[in-house]
Amino acid sequence: MIKLKNISFLALFLVTLGGCQHREGIQAASGANEISLENLDEKAMSADHVNREAEKTVEEKIIKTGSFRYEVQDLDKAFIFLNETTKKNGGFIENDNTTNQYGTQTRNLTVRIPSKNFDRFFESLNKEVSFFDNKSISSTNVTAQFIDVEARLKTKKALEVRYLELLGKTNKMTEIIEIEKSLSAVREDIESVQGQMNYLKDQISMSTMTIEIYKRAPAGTGATESYFSKIGNAFVSGFNSLSGFFISIIELWPYAIILALIITFVRKRKWRRTNLKNKSDGQA
Repeated sequence: MIKLKNISFLALFLVTLGGCQHREGIQAASGANEISLENLDEKAMSADHVNREAEKTVEEKIIKTGSFRYEVQDLDKAFIFLNETTKKNGGFIENDNTTNQYGTQTRNLTVRIPSKNFDRFFESLNKEVSFFDNKSISSTNVTAQFIDVEARLKTKKALEVRYLELLGKTNKMTEIIEIEKSLSAVREDIESVQGQMNYLKDQISMSTMTIEIYKRAPAGTGATESYFSKIGNAFVSGFNSLSGFFISIIELWPYAIILALIITFVRKRKWRRTNLKNKSDGQA
């Protein structure tokens, strides 16, 4: 009887000890899970922090443009200055147009300058020109647009790679046709987005300036043409007018022929009536 009680007590002790160890194991496992979740939260917070820092460190994308108009005494010298200043700042003249009307000679230039040298170019121009008829400078922040286009381009290229992988894994003709159709559409999108990206990069890296320089003709210069020269010009102008008149008449030859036929027909008809009337009078 005493042995039975001892055995029962020992069994109860072992069960109690096992239960305690089981609870400790559960708590330990639960603690491990909590640590794992905390680590995930820390990683997520760290990733968010890195993304925010990346957004902060993105270099601003600025498009700079300028528009200037001013009078000069010598167009050629003014152009030489602009051309030399442009080259010194690593730029080039994209367009150059000259017009001469109403006694004013004008030269319109489109100048492209690296954005980093925009201010230096403007300082040189400002020192050279004493007065601007028009001076306009603008800066447009396109950072958000640039990031958006860049993200779209990366997405489209990743999609292209995925389609190529799928194309290499299938042997079914219907699937191949569908994938190639989708691949073609994605590549068209890539070309379009790439074009937008190239345009933005060009506008960001190279500033655009439109410069108009002009020179007024001195007062009284309209009478510099000699008297005999005016007579000669008048003679030529009159001859051209007369030639134009004769050419216009020649162009009307079909109508002249028709008019001549009508006149001939009317005269013959009138002549016949006159003869018939004379005959009838003679018989009477």
